[in-house]
Amino acid sequence: TQTAIREAYGSPSQWAIYADFVNPFATYMHGLFRLATATSSTEYEQAVPLFERVAGVSSTPTELEDLVLAEALAAGRVSADDREPLVWVVFDNGVGPRLRETRIDLPLAGIGDGSVSYAGIALPSITDGRPLPGITVDAGNTRFKTRELASMKRVMNTEFQARLDGILLRSMTSAVVKMAGQAAAEEEYGAMGGLIAGIASAATTQADLRVWRALPARWETVRFKRPEDGSIVLKGLQPSPIRVSLPNWPMAMVYVRQTGPDAPATVRVVDLSGRHDAVSATG
Repeated sequence: TQTAIREAYGSPSQWAIYADFVNPFATYMHGLFRLATATSSTEYEQAVPLFERVAGVSSTPTELEDLVLAEALAAGRVSADDREPLVWVVFDNGVGPRLRETRIDLPLAGIGDGSVSYAGIALPSITDGRPLPGITVDAGNTRFKTRELASMKRVMNTEFQARLDGILLRSMTSAVVKMAGQAAAEEEYGAMGGLIAGIASAATTQADLRVWRALPARWETVRFKRPEDGSIVLKGLQPSPIRVSLPNWPMAMVYVRQTGPDAPATVRVVDLSGRHDAVSATG
């Protein structure tokens, strides 16, 4: 059984995870909210540790730039009123991982002699997500490309690694109880009773495969100054580029979602300060 478990999972210590249960995307969005709504040095300081946590596990240029900006605003080296308007493009990319069942079945001989006819466990394992290529953004005369901020599989691995011992314990306990039930059925009703109990045990040995299905394979980001003409062009989402008009907000986020190469993309422009309603850029 231990060999089969190792074959199904490998070594959990080698899984790609995020330290300290950090979900970089959630922490990053919290930091952006703090950055956009702060009105004093003290409030800007609250954004700094959030960006530090993200930078510790996902050191892409955008997150490092945001950390530097938060530190400068907190120290008073930069004034929010004098800062040029900024735009963040966040790409909610593809379809996230799913759970699949890995069965470890151990058929046992011995019908009619008081032993069980079936023993086994069913364990969940995480599949890979289905991400799309990153998107490019034309802003004025400059082209940018989104880069990975967080992987949903790594987020799931982080939680799954912590829960694995409990999952194995519950599965083994269930198997022992079912084996005992088979032995009792055979003792009470004979070989046919044991066989029926074994079939029932095999049929009811299932892994818990519940998982959120609306999550992406990964989140990607890029940040730049608002172009003078107030518009950007998103490329790589569908055959025709998507032009997005940007309101004149100090901090705007263009949130892009696409689940597959043939699925329509949705694009919304969000005022990170919360002063204005979000605007759909795709109708």
